[in-house]
Amino acid sequence: MAEVPQCSAVLSPPSKQSGLTQKNIHLADKAIHRYNACLYANYAQRAQTTMSDSLKVLLQYLLPKQAITAVAGKLAHARAGGMTTSVIGWFVQRYQVNMAEAANPDIASYPTFNEFFTRPLREGARPLAAAKLICPVDGAISQFGNIERDQIFQAKGHQFS
Repeated sequence: MAEVPQCSAVLSPPSKQSGLTQKNIHLADKAIHRYNACLYANYAQRAQTTMSDSLKVLLQYLLPKQAITAVAGKLAHARAGGMTTSVIGWFVQRYQVNMAEAANPDIASYPTFNEFFTRPLREGARPLAAAKLICPVDGAISQFGNIERDQIFQAKGHQFS
């Protein structure tokens, strides 16, 4: 997330010597205009990053979770022929799924999205490390370490601090 600049404006009342001149009024007006522009830019930047996240969180509280889970399960197990193949094709492209690792790389051969999602890998596609502890998941570590004070890191498109 980009650094949000702090907005400040220092406006002093006119001194007895300078009085309320056109020049003083003009300078004060420019300072107020810059201050308001800065406030608007900060608001717009914060709104852009937090409104979508806030909406996602709100929807999680408002939507019926069991019903959505049931519908998602039915869709994942649906045998919809070409439509299923199209969804799988979109998913492969969107998430850059390496189908060369699959035991069966032909996306049209998966009758349901669930069968595609739980597809077996070809022998030797992902050899296990020779270690005492392994975690065989389809993922990658993108951030590692302790979080200190206001440090920010990003995971799955979300900022954490």
